[in-house]
Amino acid sequence: MVEYAAFFSNLLSPTLSDFEKFWGFKSLQDSTGITKEELARAAGISDSHVGRIMKFDLLPDESKDLLATRPERLGSNAAEQLAKAVAEGREDKVKAAIERLISDDAFTQAQAVAATKADRAPRERNEPLIVRRGSKKVCQISARNGVVGVSFSGSAANEADQWAEKIRTFIESELEKQ
Repeated sequence: MVEYAAFFSNLLSPTLSDFEKFWGFKSLQDSTGITKEELARAAGISDSHVGRIMKFDLLPDESKDLLATRPERLGSNAAEQLAKAVAEGREDKVKAAIERLISDDAFTQAQAVAATKADRAPRERNEPLIVRRGSKKVCQISARNGVVGVSFSGSAANEADQWAEKIRTFIESELEKQ
């Protein structure tokens, strides 16, 4: 009971990190069986805030051990995002990001979260198509992510509206054939 009272008296202290709040909440839950909702009511904070703080529990045990040495390095918002990365199968990236966060003061929480993002498939780079009238460039056509762009050069730029209408007519006629 003394531990319970001491924890709640320090809960709103600005010096208590989110990770330290997590350890306090976790200890109380383990010793009393109190629910997250009861913790929130007793602490006078929202269920969602307690839920976010409890996301630390979803981090790898080794990472929690590291965070215990420097609990101020990771807040609950970033912990929630890292917990999501763990759930999506990127636990190794999370461990590495937290190790670096603890050891490198220049490494930020935002950088740690970014370091755990899933690798993107490399974008397919299509070379633009060049349309010429003789040796003069008339326009450049590019296609990316479902968007076709036509950029006219020089005096051909004055004809862009006419070409837009021709392109619309062409697409409509092709669709009618299907």
